[in-house]
Amino acid sequence: MATYEDKKKEFTNSVIGKMVCIELNDDRKIYGQLICVDKQRNMVINDSITEVDIKYNTPINKDLKIYLRNDILAKKYLELPEEVINNSEKLEKFNELFRQNKFWSGNVIIADKHMRKIYVTKISIEQNE
Repeated sequence: MATYEDKKKEFTNSVIGKMVCIELNDDRKIYGQLICVDKQRNMVINDSITEVDIKYNTPINKDLKIYLRNDILAKKYLELPEEVINNSEKLEKFNELFRQNKFWSGNVIIADKHMRKIYVTKISIEQNE
C-alpha cells in the first residue's frame, strides 16, 4: 500500500512541466510552471507570479508589476475568454484589477518546509473580481 510520502512524490512528479499554484505558510501564493523538484522536495518555478494579501502590498510591488506583458499574462496564466484577450480595453481593465496584489517574480526556488499546498491550475477570473 502506498504511503502518504509515496503519493506526494507521485503527485509532484506528475505535475512537472505544468502550471501550478503553491500556497506558502505565510499565505503568499506562487503561480508558475514547475520545472524541477529535488530529493528534499524543493521546487523550482519558472516565470512565476507572486500573490500577496493586499494588506501587505508595498510600493515596490507597483514597480515590479510592469515586467510581465499583458498578452503573455492573459494567455499563459489566466483562463480568460478570447473576447477579453482580443479586446485591449477589456484586457487592460482586467489587468489593473489582477495586478493589485500580484507581481512578477521570475524564476524562484521554494523550500518544501515553506509549502502548505500545491495544485495544478491557472488563475481564475473569479478570484480577482
